[in-house]
Amino acid sequence: MVARQAIKRLAAELGFAMADRRQIEVAALELGTNLLKHAGGGDLEALPIDREGRRGLRLASRDRGPGIPDVALAMTVGFSTAGTLGTGLTALAELMDAVCIESDPAGGTVVTADKWLP
Repeated sequence: MVARQAIKRLAAELGFAMADRRQIEVAALELGTNLLKHAGGGDLEALPIDREGRRGLRLASRDRGPGIPDVALAMTVGFSTAGTLGTGLTALAELMDAVCIESDPAGGTVVTADKWLP
């Protein structure tokens, strides 16, 4: 709950419109849920980003879980290792402007998801 409020506050401070703030909030919820469900915990942070004068917000999750053996397959609608609908990572990609997943099946995953101000 504290992390969610902090992310909402940062998005508002950066100037995101309400609709974009809600998308960021849902994306953060998905990343946090994945940390708990698949890795037994980890870190989730939100930070402002600036690239060539363009401002935005980055969500970054890091864990030391079992990793994702096939990232492309994990990004397929309907694929799940947890008995869920398998829509989380694909929804993340739709909610945010850019998503990068780096995973080592021997020890952890890093997911970054960027949202840019219009």
